[in-house]
Amino acid sequence: MAERSRSSKRCAVAVNPQFRGSRGGVGVDRISGLGNDLLGHILSFVPALEAVRSSALSRRWRRAWTHTPDLKISDELHQDRFLDFARAVLAQYGEAPDIPSLNVGIGCRSNLGPATAAWLRDAMPRVVGSICVEMDRYSLEQLVLPSSLQAKAMALNLSSNFYHKPLLIFPEHPEPAAFSRLTELSLSNVKLQMYGFGEFLSSCFPQLRKLHLRSVYNMTGEQGLWPLILHMDMLEELKVDDVYQLTLLQVVAAKLRLLTVVHCFRSLAALTTDTLVKISAPRLEVISWSGRFPKQLNFLTDVRCVRRLSGLLVYWPSISRIDFSLPDVVHFLETCSGADRLDVCVDIPDGFKPSMVAREDDDADTEAAKPCQGREYDPRKAHKEQLQLGSLRKIRISGFVGTDPEMDLADLLFGVGATLPALERISISSFAQLSGRVDRIALKMKARFPLTGGRWEITRWEEIIWTKNNDGRRDKHSTDASLQRSSNVV
Repeated sequence: MAERSRSSKRCAVAVNPQFRGSRGGVGVDRISGLGNDLLGHILSFVPALEAVRSSALSRRWRRAWTHTPDLKISDELHQDRFLDFARAVLAQYGEAPDIPSLNVGIGCRSNLGPATAAWLRDAMPRVVGSICVEMDRYSLEQLVLPSSLQAKAMALNLSSNFYHKPLLIFPEHPEPAAFSRLTELSLSNVKLQMYGFGEFLSSCFPQLRKLHLRSVYNMTGEQGLWPLILHMDMLEELKVDDVYQLTLLQVVAAKLRLLTVVHCFRSLAALTTDTLVKISAPRLEVISWSGRFPKQLNFLTDVRCVRRLSGLLVYWPSISRIDFSLPDVVHFLETCSGADRLDVCVDIPDGFKPSMVAREDDDADTEAAKPCQGREYDPRKAHKEQLQLGSLRKIRISGFVGTDPEMDLADLLFGVGATLPALERISISSFAQLSGRVDRIALKMKARFPLTGGRWEITRWEEIIWTKNNDGRRDKHSTDASLQRSSNVV
């Protein structure tokens, strides 16, 4: 009897007073009183296994998980029985066959056999929203896509292994409307064996607005070389990142606004082949380009509408040699001469550390005050290839150490002979481990580039900036003072 009394007392204490009713009873469970859509929305933030377990809470929650708009199925919590669980979830999901969104994550090698590939192929046609499949650490041998899809977006990242990419197989003769609902497509770490891949996308995915291809390899061409030809009326955003062995990138897209190209022309086979990029995009606004340029870069329509050039990646110490060809960059920037913003990143390759680069530059200096860092400076030679970017308002350079090649790059962009009437701001940032070097770099910039109408200074975030004076006049005294940081600035 005493034990029962103590038990009752413990239960009474466990009830939070804020949930008691006016007569001391427990209040209403307001969450369980929500509608199915709201309960499903709440459960969409947890993995499917946890959502299914909510059925044990009460009768009201018994099938609430079947109304979640985003079904997250992962093998993280049940590696040994993933496939049985995944099949059971889809079999019990909802009264209708349609699934709003499906998010699948697989990281265990034992769950990446043919049976899982077959389950994915059967599940995909039921999805009407978005499909996301992510392979962590390991990958399938191959994945055959279904003959048609209802989904509006699909993202497949089928491997994290650089040397092993699964084969992605598209249907050979799909119906005309088989993929007509898809507006976003992202393919990462996949291998193709398909002639005319770009033409297939253009004809079978007519509503695509976003297309992202990353680490995609096509085995069809000679030496693995292949063309990507896209004619898409609705395409607005195109990203091609590490698409191996491209010889031709041809894009005709009347609505294209964003174009990103990253490391698509750096293979040894591509070096010995005529590589070509042809872009017809009259509404193009942003171009992000990293890595080597093709041997020919042609814009078939007027690109004066391009407002931002970003991602331009140059390599130390080969800025003026292989990876950063000065004539190619000059041609690229002058072709897009209407841009008002330019972002450049100086990349230090593997095997070099920023401190090593800075030390080499220090050793090369014979006179600290000499603007050219120990070598004779010929203004006529330096300004021979300077740009005329009359619309450029903002320039940003990151990863800057202040070496000779980098100073030449800066000279190309905003040296004495450059015509930049609209320039308002230059931002230069280095590496965190070189914070003690920022003063030295700033003095170099001021000595080498005494730009009129503005001043150089160092911010508290260790960034060197040049800003245009509001009245258009340059105050030499304030410029000198701004480079001497006060003691209270970190």
